[in-house]
Amino acid sequence: MGGGMMAAMLMTMFPMALAVLSFLPYAYTERVHASDVIVNALYKSGLTPVAFIASAFAYSTSYINDAFSGALRYQMARCGRFRFTVDRFCANAICGALGVAAGEALFFLILRTLYPVQDIPYRVAVEQNAMMALSYARPELYYFVMILLQIPGSMVMASVALAASTLVGNVYITLASPMICVGLITALPQRLGGDWLREVIYAPMDMGIWMNGQTLFCEHLIYCAIGLAATFAVFYLGVRRYKGE
Repeated sequence: MGGGMMAAMLMTMFPMALAVLSFLPYAYTERVHASDVIVNALYKSGLTPVAFIASAFAYSTSYINDAFSGALRYQMARCGRFRFTVDRFCANAICGALGVAAGEALFFLILRTLYPVQDIPYRVAVEQNAMMALSYARPELYYFVMILLQIPGSMVMASVALAASTLVGNVYITLASPMICVGLITALPQRLGGDWLREVIYAPMDMGIWMNGQTLFCEHLIYCAIGLAATFAVFYLGVRRYKGE
């Protein structure tokens, strides 16, 4: 799990690092402030699709690894299949979310060290968009809120990968399964809700979420609850099918 968590953190940080390379010459100067760099890292890095896959790296391949090593049957014999399912599912969801959140938090600390926060907040007169105003006035708090908003979605993506691992038995397909799942969902025709589902899935990264997205974020939480319930059911059925060979 330690190596997987590190991989999840590094994968999360990589697109953000690419997005802020142009700011690197201005480190430790007053020409660029932390708020600019943070917003750039979040919204110009393509972070969300990468975070979907990163959440799977933390612990989602553990079922396959334990099945191949033979450790799985001993774990199930010791605690029972249902308890094993609950424990492994919760551990995977938490590790997936923490891997992404820790990578974002560490990257923020690095940016905060390199770039100062402006003494007088500017561009805060965006009264109809509290989150945008917060991003410039209090970038630390804004970034912390954004990390929290992404946790439920990261848990779902990690759970999708864990459920897929019981179906395919292949590490690479398991790690790619979150993006495959999202791609299939968002490819649905508009009449079947494809555009709406895309908005729901990507809702935590919407800067206007506090302006006109409260309902959308509530729908995102419902999507997360349904996603966790569905992936738990698939994972449990996969555990039930395991014969221990």
